[in-house]
Amino acid sequence: MKPKFKFTIARKLTLGFGVILIAVFTTSYFNYRTLDRNMEMNLGVINEVYTPSRTSLNELNNVIINSRVLIKNWVYVDKKPNTSDKQRLKKLLSEDIPSIKEEISPLVSKWPQEHQDIYKNIEASIDSLIDEHRTIMNKLNSFEAYNDPMVFFPVRNKLEQGGIVTELTQRVLDKLNTLISKQESLIETTNNKMMNSFLNLQKLIVFMGVFLIISVILIGIITTRALVSPINHLKQIILNMGKGILPKYPIKERNDEIGEMAKALNGLVDGLKRTSEFANKIGEGKFESEFQPLSQHDVLGNSLILMRDNLKSANEEEEKRKEEDRQRSWANQGLAKFGEILRESTDDMEEFSYRIISNLVKYLDAEIGGLYLVNDDDPENKYLELTATYAYGRQKYIRKSIDFGVTIIGQVAQEKEKMYMTEIPDDYIKISSGLGEDKPTCLLVVPLIMNDVVYGILELASFREFRDFELNFVDNVSDIIASTVSNVKTNLNTAQLLQESQEKSEKMAKQEEESKKRIEEMKKKQEELKQQTEEEKKRSEQIKQDFNNKLRVLENQLHEKQEQLTEESIYLQGTLEAINNTIGAAELNMQGIFLKANNQYLKMTGTRMEHLNGKRQSNFMLKEKVNQPEYQKLWADINKGIARITTIQYFFKNEEKWFRESYTPIKDKENNYYKIIVLAYDVTDQIKQQQQNTEG
Repeated sequence: MKPKFKFTIARKLTLGFGVILIAVFTTSYFNYRTLDRNMEMNLGVINEVYTPSRTSLNELNNVIINSRVLIKNWVYVDKKPNTSDKQRLKKLLSEDIPSIKEEISPLVSKWPQEHQDIYKNIEASIDSLIDEHRTIMNKLNSFEAYNDPMVFFPVRNKLEQGGIVTELTQRVLDKLNTLISKQESLIETTNNKMMNSFLNLQKLIVFMGVFLIISVILIGIITTRALVSPINHLKQIILNMGKGILPKYPIKERNDEIGEMAKALNGLVDGLKRTSEFANKIGEGKFESEFQPLSQHDVLGNSLILMRDNLKSANEEEEKRKEEDRQRSWANQGLAKFGEILRESTDDMEEFSYRIISNLVKYLDAEIGGLYLVNDDDPENKYLELTATYAYGRQKYIRKSIDFGVTIIGQVAQEKEKMYMTEIPDDYIKISSGLGEDKPTCLLVVPLIMNDVVYGILELASFREFRDFELNFVDNVSDIIASTVSNVKTNLNTAQLLQESQEKSEKMAKQEEESKKRIEEMKKKQEELKQQTEEEKKRSEQIKQDFNNKLRVLENQLHEKQEQLTEESIYLQGTLEAINNTIGAAELNMQGIFLKANNQYLKMTGTRMEHLNGKRQSNFMLKEKVNQPEYQKLWADINKGIARITTIQYFFKNEEKWFRESYTPIKDKENNYYKIIVLAYDVTDQIKQQQQNTEG
């Protein structure tokens, strides 16, 4: 059975607004056609053809009038060659008229045939007129020609009343005026047609406006009666549902969209009842209960399902929190354990190092570990020394000492940054076991830093990748180890000093003990040696006193040395100030770029540091001087570390200067040359005096 035809709200609205749409479309179509025709007439004919045509024809008319005046001046006024009017006439005939004809040429084909015929006649007359003008110009081309009656009178006759030039000029002007008048008349006719079209369009717009207003009023009345009453009924039901009151009886369903809304509300009521039952089951703890939402966008149903799923995952989240607590507890216990290990006093750095690395490898469940400490016995030659290892099975690169910047260990020490690698070179490290050897999965190298000073390096390797909390734990432990190593080193240095002092005291005590034993033996053997024993005691006391006196002397000598160094420092500072006041000094890098300059050097150059900073020495020299082999060899020697003395010509602010300079390369801590000290004397006057003597 075919479904009954439903005159739905959409169809009602479609019918009503369809009428309006047809009316709007019809109006828009006629508006568009009218405007298009008017634009075609205005733009296509008037603006593109007749307006530029009229402008060009007026210009041509003016040019012909000017030619008549200029040719008369040529004949009757200007007898001298190449006057301004003669030049204007030549330009008018050779450039202006051809230019205007070129502008008109593409427009002629769009004119009516009558206009085209007139213009062809004009064009032929203009060509004849130009020929006549040029004939006159060629005959009267000199002062003598004006005085020759055989030449002058025939030419003059052409310009008299009835002459060919006068007749041709007048003919061209008459036809041009006729053509211009016809085109202006055509433009006026076209404008009248366009105005009539606009009046018709205005009437159509008024009619369609009235029609649209009546149609909108009727459609509004019909739509209100068809929609307002049933919608108010549905609104009351929805308001009751908003208060939690569900309808007792199903809502009546109509054969339109409102009926479909009623059907949807009936379905919603059934769904809310099922949702209520599902919520009760969740409240009873039946989390395995199944529930089908009203749709994939059912907010309440999906929220209840989400709540059920959240309750299921609560235990998993709890387990996750327990795991995080376990990790924090593991890290705290580890820090407490290593704090206790590090608090234990020790005077053996290797034993101390082994205790640290062995416990750290075990606590992290790693396979191998190593501890490198910085050996700074020689401050000029620091290096990393392997002080403890645990379960090492290296095949290559087993080194007891490593310089800063060499291998991964040296790079971490130099850059002071942790390095964690999961891609380890095949030949870097191997882990041995009963099953053979294999490359570890990850490598962790951590610097031991305190107050920006590197005290050592921790190296750990494992078959499994370290987790984030383990890496954080190693970072925290490394800070504690660095602090402890710093303290241990300080304590060991202090203990060494105390031991040296104690050894001296023990030596003296031993000597005293031996003296006492000798005295006792002598007492037993001979009583008469008592006096000698007393003397030995006095000698022992004298030794102590002498030792104390020597100690005081050494302290006084040390104090004197310190005062002497202070005086020398003051002397050197004064010497340096004296040099800066008398000798020009500058610093260059190894490429010859100015870094610094003292006031004397700036005074010698007559510039400021901003003028020199960042510029090369060669920027102030002649190019031919810079390219000479002597100057190139000078810098080659300096870069090899060879000090040089030479005289160089400069130009500062276009002023010639001659400096006698000494170049001394300076090394950095890594024994590489990094800058040059330049001491300079101004010898400009001596050089110029020598040049004058040579020229004399």
